[in-house]
Amino acid sequence: MALIARNTVTRLPLLLSQRALSLHTTLPSLSSSSTTSAPTSYARPLPPSASGQPAGLSKEAEYVISKVDDLMNWARRGSIWPMTFGLACCALEMMHAGGARYDLDRFGIIFRPSPRQVYDQMAEPRWVVSMGSCANGGGYYHYSYSVVRGVDRIVPVDIYVPGCPPTAEALLYGLLQLKKKINRRKDFLHWWTR
Repeated sequence: MALIARNTVTRLPLLLSQRALSLHTTLPSLSSSSTTSAPTSYARPLPPSASGQPAGLSKEAEYVISKVDDLMNWARRGSIWPMTFGLACCALEMMHAGGARYDLDRFGIIFRPSPRQVYDQMAEPRWVVSMGSCANGGGYYHYSYSVVRGVDRIVPVDIYVPGCPPTAEALLYGLLQLKKKINRRKDFLHWWTR
């Protein structure tokens, strides 16, 4: 049956009469007057998902919600403050990326030590960038008993930056990929449609 709008009380008799007419025209009639006119073919209505918008949202509401999501993502993209946890050569390249040549401050990325140095104590949303071979998979020391073979066994990783040591350009590229990932979030839309 066709999609019924909210004002079903006034439109229901009209829809039912149209449905009955379309059904009668597709069946062969026994009267002699039907031989001169060809029967009308039945046109199947489009499914509700063909409209492209979530169920229950008007275009105006979807526009406003998308703009709220854009504003939230803009604020998140412009205030990435990574927790500084570097061991050796990766830490030097991280300092190099934060220096004057690459200047991560212009992207809103400021390295700040945090009092919450544990992943579980950080506020949501949180992202993890794994930088270097040692963090990605254990590096040269992955056969040692004291080395975890990848930080992804402890915390979920969003972006991997390869290399030993990874260059400052690679870290900058990884952080720009993180900004793109943040920009694709639709938290407010998901919260609204729950």
